[in-house]
Amino acid sequence: MFRFNKDIGLFTLDRGKDTCIYSTSFCRAHCYNNKMYNAFSKRMYGRDIKNEEFWQHASGEDIYNTLLYKRHSTDRIRLCSRGEPFIDASDVYRIGNWASYMINTKILIFTKAWRNDIIKELIELHLFKYSTLFIFASLDPDTLQYYGQLKESGWRVTFFGDDNFQHDNFIKCPKTWEHKKDYCNKCNYCFNRWNKDIHFKMH
Repeated sequence: MFRFNKDIGLFTLDRGKDTCIYSTSFCRAHCYNNKMYNAFSKRMYGRDIKNEEFWQHASGEDIYNTLLYKRHSTDRIRLCSRGEPFIDASDVYRIGNWASYMINTKILIFTKAWRNDIIKELIELHLFKYSTLFIFASLDPDTLQYYGQLKESGWRVTFFGDDNFQHDNFIKCPKTWEHKKDYCNKCNYCFNRWNKDIHFKMH
């Protein structure tokens, strides 16, 4: 189900780390959720089961009404702060359905599913058209060489894994670089239609 992520200031709909089928070795080694699974394994996997059940069956109306029930702003949400939003084609169509219903809700998505050519093409074809979906290809040192190809295909990009990395088109995320908690609910670096890419500080 939805949980309010105090660290970023947004409600998030998560999936289990087992959904991260497009992750890189760097990503797996530096996942900030590793310590949570190590410390609270039973609780985390229990949440993953409930989250996945909701993910598989929720409609856009269900999600919108859940936010209203929790008395939270419906302006912005994130998919996912844990797990991968796009496992297969059904997730592409599912998120398109959610966006079609929640026409006034901005939905933030970071994904490594662009590494699958079929899923990448489906996202570009079916989801790039939604003005309320803010979809980023997630890069790390294992995949940075694909930056140019992704930009040619119209993607915005995030990078994590080297605090000394510099590139003219990347801007530093205020939340991670300046340690601004509860900040993603008001920051517009991700929630806009410019072409700047985002550099996250190592955690």
